Amino acid sequence: MNNRISKAWNDTKTGENIDAYLTLVAAIVVSLLGLFGIVDIEKITSLTLGVLALLAYSSLKNRHQATDYIKSQLGLHFLFSNSSPVQEERLRIAKTISHNGITLVGSSNALLDVFKDCAARGGEVKLVVIDPANVALDVAAQRFSKYQDAKRLKREVQHSLDNLKSILGQNCKVRLLRAMAPFSLWIIDEDDNQGEIWLGLYPFRGKTEPWLKILPGSNKKMFDFLVEQFKLLWEASSAYNAESINLDHIGVPN
Repeated sequence: MNNRISKAWNDTKTGENIDAYLTLVAAIVVSLLGLFGIVDIEKITSLTLGVLALLAYSSLKNRHQATDYIKSQLGLHFLFSNSSPVQEERLRIAKTISHNGITLVGSSNALLDVFKDCAARGGEVKLVVIDPANVALDVAAQRFSKYQDAKRLKREVQHSLDNLKSILGQNCKVRLLRAMAPFSLWIIDEDDNQGEIWLGLYPFRGKTEPWLKILPGSNKKMFDFLVEQFKLLWEASSAYNAESINLDHIGVPN
């Protein structure tokens, strides 16, 4: 009992849980007023509603505090999207960009100039796409909701590689992966405290993808884990050389 009183007193001095204690005091006062008939029933009803309002406020406040705490501990920002939520403005000031995907058709169409500009500024661009000559494309096709067509994915990879071959160089490299990663990564400025990672999880025939944003300052362990995952993808893939690969003769195994 003494410990509880001491804890309540300490909370009162620090302002912690003050709304809960006020609700408790108000409930006791209302109960006593009603018990001894000091006020009529109408006033008791009004006071009771007031206490319930305080209780509801306290509950909502605690819920928000718990949610904020979880987010701060995880360091994650979560959303669903039909496409990558990475902002082009952020990419345009990036020093390093690492990105992987199934076909990269959307990225190569919309962000080719961004990749080119980053490389021209002395930055580094690393892109990993599924090897169009590998059965991994057939596996990837089974995940899509609208179609399960490996030949269509092959055409999209061909289109992406055709776009990207114009910017290949020392600071911009593309590699072909003979497997399908279960995620798409955007790693921006991995060695900077202001860096960020967007992790997209490929759903099984879902219409939207869940995306998580991870910052190094709030979840360094997860940030480093995903950086390492991309490095493993990079090491497991093979260099794409536009001069040595004839895209017109790439076939997808049945």
